Amino acid sequence: MIQKKKISNVSKPPSQRNKVEKTASQDGSHEMTLTQTKSGRVSPKEDFSSIQSAFYLTVRIQNSQLTRKHFRLILDVLIFEAVNEGVDFYRYLLLEQLLTILFGSKLDPLDLSNEHERRVVILTQIILRSLAGKEFSPDMVEKVQIEENLKKELQQEQLLMSHRSYMSRRVHWSAETYLKIQAVRIESFLERNKRSSRYSSYTKGYGESHPSAHFKRTSPSAELDGKDDLEPKDISLKEIRKLLVLNSLDLKTKSRRKKT
Repeated sequence: MIQKKKISNVSKPPSQRNKVEKTASQDGSHEMTLTQTKSGRVSPKEDFSSIQSAFYLTVRIQNSQLTRKHFRLILDVLIFEAVNEGVDFYRYLLLEQLLTILFGSKLDPLDLSNEHERRVVILTQIILRSLAGKEFSPDMVEKVQIEENLKKELQQEQLLMSHRSYMSRRVHWSAETYLKIQAVRIESFLERNKRSSRYSSYTKGYGESHPSAHFKRTSPSAELDGKDDLEPKDISLKEIRKLLVLNSLDLKTKSRRKKT
């Protein structure tokens, strides 16, 4: 019969505690007894759910030499793709950015001096209004489709470029070629370039105590005075018809939006 020997951990020195000890019986068999479990606390898992980062989505223009005509051609191609293929998150941002570039601070599309700019700006406004309330996310798989009735009316009234024109322009005037969407951390976005000037020239002398600071005049500049916009050109009868159709479509889009 094998007799078990009880091992006490109290009389052991600290260096020998927390060990597994072996006891041998007379017949050569061995029995292990764990005298004490390893001491120490288990560190709790770190909670990463509270760690958040904030980003800005910015649209960067690849080519600084682009003119208003170039932006209008890019937007015209993008409108054709939006109507016929649908709109995803990135295409929606590009539509908004190009509309902002062409429309600027104008209050009405008729304030624009170019006939083609007026058309693409109104078309973009109609498309964006028709997409109001739709959900867009960067990882969306399927594009949001334009309403079928609106798509048919735009095609029937020939308010979009022809398919032949699109095929010839899409390679050179694709929005993805000239506009890039980037995510920038807010810390990086707010960090000022050391080579840039903090204030514009018109604030020079502001708040200074000497009397001449309040009587200085700055030289004329586009920063302060703005640029003289050209007066809108006369609208032809052909364009008036298109504008009436666009206005009608815009009103229908607004009414459908109110119902939903």
